[in-house]
Amino acid sequence: MQGLRWEDRQQQDFGIRRSVWSGIKKGTKTRYRKSPVPIIEPLEEILDQYWKACGQPREGWLFPNERGKLPMDFNNLFRRNIMGRLQQAGLHWHGWHAFRRGLASNLSELGVPDHVIQKILRHGDLGTTQRAYRKTRPKEVRKAMKKLSKRVGKATHGLKRIACVTRDKQGTEN
Repeated sequence: MQGLRWEDRQQQDFGIRRSVWSGIKKGTKTRYRKSPVPIIEPLEEILDQYWKACGQPREGWLFPNERGKLPMDFNNLFRRNIMGRLQQAGLHWHGWHAFRRGLASNLSELGVPDHVIQKILRHGDLGTTQRAYRKTRPKEVRKAMKKLSKRVGKATHGLKRIACVTRDKQGTEN
């Protein structure tokens, strides 16, 4: 996500062209990683609102740093904005990678075949998807996730404003 640029967005997916991690920009690891990532409808709506809030840019980083010239460092985002809130809530952080693992597990639970999950995650080897990403969960975990889904749905329903915040050279918020 750190390497996404506005010009990478196509109809209903993102064309992946680069990898960025901790400020280091490079090509994707494998040819499979260059496959497009589909955008689901709820995310498409949020992205459209975010795009408008950012002034409808045609190019540039989707998630720029505070100065707007480089991509945001998600590790900094975690340390500055997420870690404290998780600690206050008594929750443990499992890292950014857990999002991909969660996606694979949720898709599997919905009955999506492993080879399709492999393509969504852009893995070259089906075994990687099955062994390291797709996890089966006990019944009580599925029940808890349904509760969470309902809560998140209520919290985001009618989302009115998404801000695109940048800072100028003097540090003034725009």
